Amino acid sequence: MARLGVIDLGSNSVRLVVYETKREDAVKPFRTLVDEKKMAGLAAYVTDGALSNAGIARAVAVLGDLLKLADNLNCARVDIFATAVLRNCANSEAATAAIEAAIDHKVRVLSAREEAHLGFVGASIGAPLAAGTLIDVGGGSTELTALAADGDHAGISIPFGCVLAYANYVRCVIP
Repeated sequence: MARLGVIDLGSNSVRLVVYETKREDAVKPFRTLVDEKKMAGLAAYVTDGALSNAGIARAVAVLGDLLKLADNLNCARVDIFATAVLRNCANSEAATAAIEAAIDHKVRVLSAREEAHLGFVGASIGAPLAAGTLIDVGGGSTELTALAADGDHAGISIPFGCVLAYANYVRCVIP
């Protein structure tokens, strides 16, 4: 049985989930060993459309801690997926490269469609979903995915989430 880690580098939080694989014929071919979430608030570090050096440093610090945890758990592999905060910032390529260089690990920036689809995959693991709309409100984006009997369709990502709403509107009202 292998241990595999997945890190979701989001606009508000960064989450590591470590899975242990089981036999392929098992009802659920994996079990969750660790689900560690750290609040990073990276969307609040976006200034004039770019992720600031302080935001990059915050991402590096949080990812470094989670990668150490994954290493201590003897993960055979750890994949890091970034969402809206790196996808939508003006310096996406440079910020991603700086983070990768600092942690010595690849970061895959998901497209808006990939993020919407993976939200559907995660939501439908336990049971099939009925036709309708799946809404995933994150820190820096909101994904809307149309659901039908045969799966997900027409997933989109709106660059508006709870951290961005706070940074752009609430902080102006409540200093």
